[in-house]
Amino acid sequence: RYGVVGRRTPVGDHLLAQFVRWREELFRYFWQYNHDRGYSLPQIDEAIQRLLDRLIFIRTCEDRRIEEPRLLPLLRGREGGALEKDLWGLLLDLFREFDGTYDSRLFEHHLVDSLACDETPFRTLLEGLYFSAGPVRYQFDVIPADVLGRVYEQYLGFVAQTAKEVAKKEAAQAALPGFEPAPDRTIELVSKKLKRKQHGIYYTPQFVVDYIVEQTLERVLEERSLDEVRDLTVLDMACGSGSFLITAYERLLRHHAEAQQQPALPQEERLEVLTRNVYGVDLDAQAVEVAQLNLLLKALEEPGDLPNLNGNVKRGNSLVEGGAKELEPYFGEHWRTVARPLNWKRAFPQAIKRSGFDVIVGNPPYVRIQTLPDADKAYYKDHYQAATGNYDIYTLFVERGWQLLRPGGMLGFILPNKFFNARYGKGLRRLLSQEQAVWQIVDFGDAQVFEGATTYTCLLFLRKANNAKLHYALADAQIREGRVLVDAQLRKITARASTLGESPWSIAGERETRILDKLDSAGPRLGETTSGIYQGIRTSANDVYVLEQRGGRGDLIHLYSRALDQEVEMERALLKPFLRGEQIKRYRLAQPSQCVIVPYLVQGNQVRLVSEAEFEVKYPKTWEYLLANRQALEDRERGRMRHGEWYAYIYPKNLDKFSSAKILTPDIAPDAAYALDSAGEFYLVSGYGISLKPSEQYAYPYVLGLLNSQVLDFYLKQVSTKLRGGFYRYFTQFLERLPIRRINFDDPAQVAQHDAVVAHVEELLRLYARRGELPETDERSAVQAAIDAEEAA
Repeated sequence: RYGVVGRRTPVGDHLLAQFVRWREELFRYFWQYNHDRGYSLPQIDEAIQRLLDRLIFIRTCEDRRIEEPRLLPLLRGREGGALEKDLWGLLLDLFREFDGTYDSRLFEHHLVDSLACDETPFRTLLEGLYFSAGPVRYQFDVIPADVLGRVYEQYLGFVAQTAKEVAKKEAAQAALPGFEPAPDRTIELVSKKLKRKQHGIYYTPQFVVDYIVEQTLERVLEERSLDEVRDLTVLDMACGSGSFLITAYERLLRHHAEAQQQPALPQEERLEVLTRNVYGVDLDAQAVEVAQLNLLLKALEEPGDLPNLNGNVKRGNSLVEGGAKELEPYFGEHWRTVARPLNWKRAFPQAIKRSGFDVIVGNPPYVRIQTLPDADKAYYKDHYQAATGNYDIYTLFVERGWQLLRPGGMLGFILPNKFFNARYGKGLRRLLSQEQAVWQIVDFGDAQVFEGATTYTCLLFLRKANNAKLHYALADAQIREGRVLVDAQLRKITARASTLGESPWSIAGERETRILDKLDSAGPRLGETTSGIYQGIRTSANDVYVLEQRGGRGDLIHLYSRALDQEVEMERALLKPFLRGEQIKRYRLAQPSQCVIVPYLVQGNQVRLVSEAEFEVKYPKTWEYLLANRQALEDRERGRMRHGEWYAYIYPKNLDKFSSAKILTPDIAPDAAYALDSAGEFYLVSGYGISLKPSEQYAYPYVLGLLNSQVLDFYLKQVSTKLRGGFYRYFTQFLERLPIRRINFDDPAQVAQHDAVVAHVEELLRLYARRGELPETDERSAVQAAIDAEEAA
């Protein structure tokens, strides 16, 4: 009905492809005609954005029968010779006419009205706004708002690039009136998805938008009188193309119409609801303009003056506020353009005067601190409680949203669920728990919501009230089955708000909470019984240090080097078996095919780098190999190792622990998979080592048995992060919390319990080792049966 091309291409995908082509074509022509007039590429980009916004507005007016067809008659008139003025001139005249009718910022005089161009690109553009392919016609009156919003959101993900020297040369050689661009493009659009990902921007699926608005705005509407609703304010702090604002606006219009028992509101009232109740902010100027356009299109029902939405949707940084005195120390003298601060009292005086916004919704950016400018980091550190550790700025948006929320108001965001457990989430967890702010969490677990991105997300709902209890639902099944969210179908548990604190969150129902509380009281944490829970080694040059074993005898071993792409020979003494996380299994270790060069000598807890002189005398072949890779080793981390100890590890941590007894675990696994390296033989990557304190009386097999138990794995899965495919993180911050059953070694009965676990685990270790030695025979099957019986004991 609305321009689906065939059966396989949704209207949004096809319209997006056409938008990109139109924009690229317009760039080429506008640049060729105008760059030597002093206009920059960003200015032309802004002009094209305004042009396309105007044309979409006009086409929507036509298909809603608010206006007679205007654009296609211009094109046909030029084609038939009935109109003498070229298409660009005719369009400019039409824009002036619409400015008089609608008195909207959209049609007021703009840079685009001053640009020169011939009519060539407009022939394709105007035809394409009506006909997508052959006889199939776009109908802008029935294209859903979320489809158009998605098109715009993705369209903004392309950036124009120019070969400036070529463009200038061609422009100088061409006679502009009859200029035809060269076949090779001087302007082309390049997807900036990587840049958008770095900026943490993901388009929110409509079913998520609907649910968030339903759980926030609709609940607030139910609690307010019609007079109170008149002044109600809805905010999106990072609004993008306006998908949340459009949906919120639709709900407000429906609420007012139902209250007045009308099928729809007249346009005057529709516009009043828009200007009084709906607000947005975005750092991207183009996104702000698109959001304003989408809201106007949603409001438009008849010809007449349209409001200027500059007071409703503003450009700015929602996280930065202040003037020269506050911001110059961080951002310098150009703080206005560098920081783009938003002063909320001045930007939205009515809302702030009423102590904040009634409803805040959105999808804040996901950006880790490592990618932020130093000035931003310094400012955020001084102004946000949530700026702890290697934080992500979505945590700051939650804190800022809470500050801007009116008493009794509600906030709903889609954001990563990682802050539940991550170290960087400590500040936000502390804030939300102290304020008892959390009202509801809908956790998507490992189910993926955003197309083309692996991001583990949840819906976080806050209510500015004393929330003694909170509701939690795991909605991964609903997302996998149909990408729908129906509140009545969610299986929610109710938990005490007092169970949340700055420690990693484990949200459980009453039964699970009782189990966890009982385990917590069983004994000390694993972190208290160990001398370290540590990651595998980091060489920063695995292609050099990690080699494939090819055989050998005596003191020498034959190896394959990826760095040199050849076989080499070196001394065994500094080579250690090298495990990857997936080679660590429950109670056993796979025999590694790789080994790693460890250029250190370890004696007890003393570690020292092997000197060049020692290498030359004791390990000459290993030294020869390192010398062959000297350039690569020196260049690690941008030349950080260009000094005398160039062959050392950049991060030589915990090497003394690797050469001692330890428990090993992969860093990511579906279930507990702990194994014992009793001889301190193995080094590893993508995993963790666990070393007990020398003073501890617990035997390694005792702790190993507890860690592999279903009980402690249940505990870990309550506090850890779930990943795609049913995997969990077995990281230090989760492992160190595991409770280890306390043993009183002065009590013979408890010592007997300890020793029974040790004997059980040692038998399992023996059986697993024996099974690994056997081929697929009856004897191996018998050993497996013995393992199964021992595991069940």
